[in-house]
Amino acid sequence: MRKWLFILLYFASPLFPIIVTYQANPGRYASNDMLLSMVLGAVAFTWLSWQFIMSARPKMIEVVFGMDKIYRFHGMMAIIALIMVFVHQLIKENIFGENLMTTIGTISMITFIVISVISILLMVSSFVTRIEPFKTIRKIVESLKVFKYAHYRFLHNMTILALILMQIHVLLTSIVKANKLVFGAYMIYFLLGFGFYCYHKVVKPSILQEERYIVSDVIEETPTMWSIYMTPKNGKVMLYKPGQFGFFRVVKGQVAREEHPFSISSSPTNREFLSVTIKALGDYTKSINQIKPGDELTVEGPYGRFSYVNYRKEISRVFIVGGIGITPILSMLRYMKDVDPKQRVLLIWGMNQISEYIIADEMKEIINHMPNLKIIPVVASDPSYEGEKGYIDRFKLERLLNEGLLIDTTTGFYLCGPLILMNNSIKNLSDIGIEKNMIHYEKFSL
Repeated sequence: MRKWLFILLYFASPLFPIIVTYQANPGRYASNDMLLSMVLGAVAFTWLSWQFIMSARPKMIEVVFGMDKIYRFHGMMAIIALIMVFVHQLIKENIFGENLMTTIGTISMITFIVISVISILLMVSSFVTRIEPFKTIRKIVESLKVFKYAHYRFLHNMTILALILMQIHVLLTSIVKANKLVFGAYMIYFLLGFGFYCYHKVVKPSILQEERYIVSDVIEETPTMWSIYMTPKNGKVMLYKPGQFGFFRVVKGQVAREEHPFSISSSPTNREFLSVTIKALGDYTKSINQIKPGDELTVEGPYGRFSYVNYRKEISRVFIVGGIGITPILSMLRYMKDVDPKQRVLLIWGMNQISEYIIADEMKEIINHMPNLKIIPVVASDPSYEGEKGYIDRFKLERLLNEGLLIDTTTGFYLCGPLILMNNSIKNLSDIGIEKNMIHYEKFSL
């Protein structure tokens, strides 16, 4: 029910400024061009203000939809709103010509568009970056190694300047200057967006500073993968579900003070520490080995709905993972061992080398405590390995599920890993006959 209330609130939110603006001077909008321009402007303004609310990661929305869906919606609606802004500006300039109001509006629009294009092309994996020309552009920029993710993140945060310019553009319109109710309507939406931004960027980090975690141990799982263990300074580990993630930032140490999301690999039953397992994949993660005991971090979270405890009606579960996608699964297996060791579970674990089978000793312990757990590594390129080889394709997947008698309506399927693995697995499971509502994943791409 809450989901539909939020959706209704979002899409109905432009009605308030549209209605009060129209009623303030109906004659002004007798022209179709003026009416269309006003409606497009109000909708775009409202939805762009919502962008800053969603970016602040409010828990009341995230627990309903999940962060991955919010991020994808955030990206999609930004594009739609900017198209509306573009048409709105064309009509405005055609009616009023060049003046201070339209010029500021144009600057705001260009700022939003430039930052959005850079974000879509260089910051996220999206359908756009799979189109050959844009894919080539991204590869060229990345090969230059001039800009790091932190630079793009800083630029993305500059959208707040575009919001302020957009508000100035609105305040310069004659209808807003002449009518207090119209002024108030637009101020409410601006202050909501601006307020959430300030809370997210200023207030929340200050609160998190009081809840720091201290690194107690750093374990090298493989030459490119590390597990980081941390204890809370105040003695209170945050409450979370197995499989959830948080946003981590090193605030005292040699690593850049950047905020990054990582899945929590420890079990919620352990109230002494948190752990994350990180693989060197990008600019920031390649420096993770510089984190040392004694370093301090802030942790914002938990976030995410990728947890088997959200689906209690499932009788058995299949985890299909690749590479570092094992991290949230580790949290779930560790939790199952402690609270529900009789769970019927199949883990199909794709990896390039058998050496990527991390925490092997602990895995043996988990298997000993969970008699109905079966782990099947699928190794792509290790001639020394004598088990399942190759990739997790449809034929291998269907065979393994049939052998485990796990193709039924009571089995939940959990996918985590590279995008290609997840997309292929979703299709393969659907082809096998698995219902969509039994396939669970979080996909952080547009």
